[in-house]
Amino acid sequence: MAPVARTLRARLPRGYSSRQPATRVVATLAPKFLPASVRSSATSFFRTRASSPQEASTSASEPSAITTTTASDDDDAEKVVRRMYRKINERDVNAAMECVDDDIVYEDLNFPTPFQGADAVRKLFEESCDGIPADLDFVIDECTSGDPLCVGMTWHVELGGKTFPNARGCSFYRISPTTGRLVYARDIVENPTKLGSTAFAIMRAVLPLVRKQIGAADAPSTESDVKNIERTITPAAVAFGLAGAAYWYILLLSPPFSMMPSAALLPGEPMWAVAPDTLSEVVAESTDFFFVLPLLNNLGINFMQAPDVHPVSLGFFNACEAYALLLLPLLLRQAKKRGTSTNVLPVWSAAMFLTNAILLPYFAVAKSEEGTASSDDGSNAPLSPAAERAFGIGGLAVGALSVYWTLAANPELGGSLADRASYWSSLVALDPSGGGSRVTIAFLVDAALFYAWQVWLMGELADEKPEKQTSVLRFVPFAGLALWLL
Repeated sequence: MAPVARTLRARLPRGYSSRQPATRVVATLAPKFLPASVRSSATSFFRTRASSPQEASTSASEPSAITTTTASDDDDAEKVVRRMYRKINERDVNAAMECVDDDIVYEDLNFPTPFQGADAVRKLFEESCDGIPADLDFVIDECTSGDPLCVGMTWHVELGGKTFPNARGCSFYRISPTTGRLVYARDIVENPTKLGSTAFAIMRAVLPLVRKQIGAADAPSTESDVKNIERTITPAAVAFGLAGAAYWYILLLSPPFSMMPSAALLPGEPMWAVAPDTLSEVVAESTDFFFVLPLLNNLGINFMQAPDVHPVSLGFFNACEAYALLLLPLLLRQAKKRGTSTNVLPVWSAAMFLTNAILLPYFAVAKSEEGTASSDDGSNAPLSPAAERAFGIGGLAVGALSVYWTLAANPELGGSLADRASYWSSLVALDPSGGGSRVTIAFLVDAALFYAWQVWLMGELADEKPEKQTSVLRFVPFAGLALWLL
């Protein structure tokens, strides 16, 4: 769990000191999955809030006199792991390393590669202990038992005795039968972005592509069927890449004022420390996607009740989603015209959820691979005229409904027009220490970027619809694009 501690360090309120004397020593964590060789004979059972009597007595006194035993004295995996984290909680890296084998492989799935060898793990422990406050504890929820060489636990993190948000997880540990020290570890930490059923939709969208890639990797290939995409780093590609990095950091990852006042750029929480209320709001808005559920409820169809969302927030959310919907025909036409190899459809599908966090990196890639797709390539085929008209009609309908919803719908929740204007002002307040909504600010940036894409892409594609007044429509936000598609 040391990598988890380092991740949490940036999420702590200002004023905590890692040099305070430890006042609590808490048993640590990790999940246990029995190896196949012992699964048939070993019996697993769970112990809630597992904590040994020795640890309880230790945490009850300050300072504590804990006898340090080397890993070779007792090769039970649970005891080794508990001892290691007892020492981590005491900020005693040297003592913690007595429980670690020289050939350890420590995997934290937040990191792209595992930490291999005792030196790498020691550095990790030192960095973690340098930033952990004394009252940040890893608390065991459930613990498995039955195999002396392997142990696993589910856990959560507490700060000052209170549960730290979005900081639950599970870990698996294995010790060496020869040295009795930790030789393998894997940490899985809670994902703060609660996609819910949306995750299944994304999986269904990308699984055919993944299956195709896996099949292509497994199948024998010849020189004739290998498709090499030669990408060129152009100034436009670099500009889009830098813009994407800025979007991700400023809107999605930059720290909040409550944790790092000097580094805060926006109000609200980043993805890695999102509050439950913010998550609930995003899920509720997604549930009311394109107003389908509220409209059904209004018609007396109540198989599922639409969650209550302020009409201003819901109207603006759906207007942005409708704008993203209208971009698909443009993206397909541009990709075909420019000879872009990247498949647009899965990119656009992801952008319907993550907007320009996806589109900006896509444009960077697309600009680097222009001309790499042949004219007979079946991917990125433009939509039929009828399909484009359907997109235009659907976009106009949702856009008009969004305006109505923002200005007049649900008066018992939204209030008067003046109340709605005041609510909107509170959402877009940019003071990092204020009460603005980072989600709304991000969607406001998305709307501005969508308009920029409309002006740019319609300008490039003007020759494909000469009968349309593209020179005028391209500069009319949203409605101009929808009318161009009709």
